[in-house]
Amino acid sequence: MKSKWIILYPALIAGAALIYLLGHFFGLSTAQYAVFFLGLIILLAARENTGIQMNLFLLSAVVLIFILSFKLKTISVSAALLGGLWFILLYMLSVPFARNELKLKLREVEIMKKKQDLELVKSESVNLAEKEDNNIESEIKGITSLYTAAKGLSFAMKYDDMAQIIKEILKKVLKYNFEIEPEKVNVLLVFKKADSFYIASSMGYDEEYIKEKEKQIIKSVINEKTGLEISYAASGLDDVHFHKSVLKVPFVVEKKLLGLMIISGSAENLFNDKQVESMKILANQIAISLEKVNLYEEIQQISVTDSLTGLYVHRYFQEKLEDEVKRAGRYDNQLSLVMCDIDFFKKVNDTYGHLAGDFILKNIAVILKNSTSPAETVARYGGEEFVIIMPDTDKEAAHIKAVKIRKEIEKTKLNFNGTVIGVTLSMGVATYPGDAISRRGLIERADKALYTSKHNGRNRVTKA
Repeated sequence: MKSKWIILYPALIAGAALIYLLGHFFGLSTAQYAVFFLGLIILLAARENTGIQMNLFLLSAVVLIFILSFKLKTISVSAALLGGLWFILLYMLSVPFARNELKLKLREVEIMKKKQDLELVKSESVNLAEKEDNNIESEIKGITSLYTAAKGLSFAMKYDDMAQIIKEILKKVLKYNFEIEPEKVNVLLVFKKADSFYIASSMGYDEEYIKEKEKQIIKSVINEKTGLEISYAASGLDDVHFHKSVLKVPFVVEKKLLGLMIISGSAENLFNDKQVESMKILANQIAISLEKVNLYEEIQQISVTDSLTGLYVHRYFQEKLEDEVKRAGRYDNQLSLVMCDIDFFKKVNDTYGHLAGDFILKNIAVILKNSTSPAETVARYGGEEFVIIMPDTDKEAAHIKAVKIRKEIEKTKLNFNGTVIGVTLSMGVATYPGDAISRRGLIERADKALYTSKHNGRNRVTKA
């Protein structure tokens, strides 16, 4: 509208002024002036329209002038021609203005379109930036929550504690970070202790099956194909049951494999790329904590292990026996204790020397260790005396096992620097709660039974 005031109306005013001056010069009547101004108004109305409407307006103006001039004799033919010529002149003068106005309108439309496009781009950019900010914030929260959850790992000093803490952390991560219900996945947790791997814990698997097939499972998941990088198969088979998604998370420190966690589920594409990356962060934290537990276990092992025989020391035996007595009482189980003494050991030292005596002690320790199960504890009680703690074992079973050990040692001939030396053991067996209900009482009854074996000729096993 502003452009019309600037362009069209000045031309209209100029045209009206020229008509008035010419009409005054030629002495036109008031009616003829009215016709001229009517023509200008028609011209203005035509300018307000385009195409067919404008042509109709111009045609109407010509017809009206013709009627007024020839039919009604209101104006003279010369005045009509003069007015027509001025109308044409004014129209021609208005054409450049009209074109300029049209260009301005088109430019205005173009500018408005660009403005709308810029607003759209701006809006999209803002939305994209907000989305990226939300994603980054979500990732930061996820990583922070992982590190927060992993703090609990620092409190673990034993493998069993570590396995339990990892399971609790994993449940939280699956539920709150990954939005996956822990019940929908199976977890197998494998640790390396000393020089061998074992299944530390599991989720979703049958415990009896895991216990029965442990060695077989270990061989299938820990072999020459086991990589040191996290791997994820969105579909396929795991090594225990049929599962479509299998995530293998190794625990690695300085290129050393300390353990492995296998998470599997029955649904395909259970994890996305970001979740796999998150598991890498958790795996690094677990690996560091596992290394710490390894060092602690090594130190503990050194502090509780006899340097000569490699068996547990007397102090550890006392603590272990106390724990086992309490556990047997809590679960109403039986517990047997076997005390052993090498017959005529002083004579061996006096005859062959103390190095030969040390050699005998080491070999007897190996036989005792190889003749017992992992659940049983073998310790050096002192000098040439040894003890064996047998959990969940009644007196008869303990006696049978002690007799087998005695016979194994009796038939073993030890070669020390070319000299064959044979030794025997005297042994005593006592059982909780039949013989005693305390650690001290159990040791006293087993010691008395051992003394009886010595008194009755040695190389025998006596029950309390």
